[in-house]
Amino acid sequence: GHLRGRLTVRGRPLANASVSLTLWTEEDGPMSRMMPFSSNSEQTDSTGAYELKDRKVGEYELTVNHPERWMETVLRVTLHEGDNDFNFDLSDTILEGRVVDTAGNGIAGAELRPVVSRPGASSSSVMMFSVSGSTGGGTSVISIGGPDSRTVSNEDGSFRLHGVRPDVDLTLKVTSDGYQPADVEIDELNPDEVRTGIEVVLEVGSGLSIQVVGPDGNPGQFGSVKLERLDGGEDGKGDGVTRGSGFQGGGVEMQGMAPGRWNLTTTLYAMPTGPGEEMPDPAVDTREIVVVEGEPLELEVRF
Repeated sequence: GHLRGRLTVRGRPLANASVSLTLWTEEDGPMSRMMPFSSNSEQTDSTGAYELKDRKVGEYELTVNHPERWMETVLRVTLHEGDNDFNFDLSDTILEGRVVDTAGNGIAGAELRPVVSRPGASSSSVMMFSVSGSTGGGTSVISIGGPDSRTVSNEDGSFRLHGVRPDVDLTLKVTSDGYQPADVEIDELNPDEVRTGIEVVLEVGSGLSIQVVGPDGNPGQFGSVKLERLDGGEDGKGDGVTRGSGFQGGGVEMQGMAPGRWNLTTTLYAMPTGPGEEMPDPAVDTREIVVVEGEPLELEVRF
């Protein structure tokens, strides 16, 4: 089969987009995108046209990526023998706002990543469409949301995110070196809506260094830390925020820890001592720590 068509955004050609085919899987999530059957990608031309030749007939995911769009778009197509035509007009739903510190000053270079916030949903939510082809009909599923995509704020802290997912609630995850990460809940947008006036306030944070020592006196080799904020932030808005990290070799470095009291849970795993032995239960240490703005904190957790 041969697949050809034209991609547009609000009727305008989507030039220089990467287009590739992957065998369809019923699984909807990041791991399903790792199937080792993807074809070499092709680029759309200046008119948004693409062509994928000599592909085996069957069910495929047509994946579209573009450097100026936050999202990855995945379209389900049925490839029949002979020529298949598939044109698609993508929406350009936009989030617009500014990242600032607690004094209202813009923060440049903050990373922003919208994800679908519906419980249990992946960032690759789906919508159903009908598709027509010159040799027969098919079914299309579009899924939007590249989990590894990043957009950064401008010098004055402003941002404009193109191509976010409409029709679902979103969580805008924002990080910047030296600041406590923030999640901002965004109510669902309509297709092609431009949502303006979003303000993300980041708190200045301090560095946290944790050294984990095992029962044998050596650095803990494998484990994790989890922190839950107990108080802090304006009107207690920081309460319940969690952060976490895994570690190897006994060391954990976390930047941008916001001031206040945190509950620290450190889990240390031990490897089986011999062939056929079961994994021992992990050792767990729980304690309360206090982070002070501008004062790096060094801790030792000894089991």
